[in-house]
Amino acid sequence: MVMEAVNTNEDEKHQEHMKELEEKFKEEREKEQEAWDRIYKENGENLELSGGWFVLAGTIITALGETKDFVQETEEGKPAVVTGSAVEAFGNSLQAIGLAKVYEVERLPPYLTGSVGCWLQAVGNTTNAVATQIEIQGEEEEGESLNALGSGVQAYGAYLEAVGNSGLPPFIMQETLITGNSLIAIGSTLDAIGQIYLLQDKEEAGEILIVAGAWIQVVGAALEVYAISIRNSYSAFEERSKEETERYSYAMYRGGR
Repeated sequence: MVMEAVNTNEDEKHQEHMKELEEKFKEEREKEQEAWDRIYKENGENLELSGGWFVLAGTIITALGETKDFVQETEEGKPAVVTGSAVEAFGNSLQAIGLAKVYEVERLPPYLTGSVGCWLQAVGNTTNAVATQIEIQGEEEEGESLNALGSGVQAYGAYLEAVGNSGLPPFIMQETLITGNSLIAIGSTLDAIGQIYLLQDKEEAGEILIVAGAWIQVVGAALEVYAISIRNSYSAFEERSKEETERYSYAMYRGGR
């Protein structure tokens, strides 16, 4: 009877020990997964910011090209428009990939909406680059029609990006980011209308709308970059503060034992 009691006691201790080990391994796995998720999300946010800088650079190049054509009444600015649109498309693609990465961690549908919006902007800007190249080759009517389509797609994409950001839980600089998205949508819409005016032989009004739309997009892209930069910096600061608090709490816990 004594031996049976001893064996039972040892079995209970063994089970308790195994349970403690299992809980410890579970906690370690959870912490490891949290760390990987944090890194993955940060990579996505950094891609979104990097893409934003490319979009800003592209909008500036495009706006300068459009302004040169308007002021000098020449076609010399069109190569810059092609380059600017291509740079914008690359930036939009980076942003789309970045938002998709963040979605894989957060699983919030608005991130997917924003990602789709960025992909549409990439398609629109690519279309604009091709269309302007067609204009350079002398086929102006075909190029203007395609440019109107590309700018319309870009406007809708920027609108979806704004909708995505507005659907997320509140975060710092959210309104500024939404404003930036909205301005890009408005600028792209003005560009599309301007292209339609050109097709209707309303050249002066069309060119004014195109130049105005281009610079509105510059302002929108600048607001985007500013908002994302501040948001990312604040998130990184919060994460560091959280880690320091956890380390301090753990040290106090260990010290009190």
